[in-house]
Amino acid sequence: MLKPLLFVLLAANAGVALWGYVASARTPQLRLGGDGTLAPTGSEPQWSERIVLVPLPDATPTPAPASNRPAPAPVEPAAPLAAAPTAIACLEAGPYAETARATVDGRVAALGLSGLESLRWTRRESAGWWVAMGPFTEAAQRAKQAELRRLGVNAEMQTNAAGRWLVLARSADAAGAEAQLQALRPRGIRTARSMEAGQGAGWMLQLPQATPAQRQALLDARLPGPGFRACAAGA
Repeated sequence: MLKPLLFVLLAANAGVALWGYVASARTPQLRLGGDGTLAPTGSEPQWSERIVLVPLPDATPTPAPASNRPAPAPVEPAAPLAAAPTAIACLEAGPYAETARATVDGRVAALGLSGLESLRWTRRESAGWWVAMGPFTEAAQRAKQAELRRLGVNAEMQTNAAGRWLVLARSADAAGAEAQLQALRPRGIRTARSMEAGQGAGWMLQLPQATPAQRQALLDARLPGPGFRACAAGA
């Protein structure tokens, strides 16, 4: 009785196996490819799936369009200021005695200034008051002049009927001479006095047109007497 049952089970298993084989032949099978993906088996055509990377649009913001307003007109640079005209001044020194002219000429030449072609000596009648020291002998006059020079005071040698003098300043009147005398006191001048010079004549050294550089150098020059200053009115 068991044998017929065994044959029935074997037949049933064979039927199930046959049915599975037929079903698998009709349905494509999947297999694991070499790249790790599942691929269909059988005679069905195979398609490889590819991932295509499509670039995304640039996230950089698009600059705003330029303004349509017209560009401002260029500003022209301001014209440079014209240089101020060079100041020209008339300078004169003196009066000097005839014997002092050579010394004054030497001192001016030692300054090494150019453009002094118009420098000239003129004779001028003079009168008024002196701030003077003296009278001296000739040797004492020269020694005192050297002493005053060390004090920074220019003294002009003058000679008149009363003797030899060192003139420190000149003025048209007594009050002006006295004021100049008092201004010299703080510089160590003790024996000078104001005195009437009397009528006489002296030599003036004049530069009608002095440039600023010439003016500064001549005003600073150490001359043996009245130094350079602005020309007197009408000179």
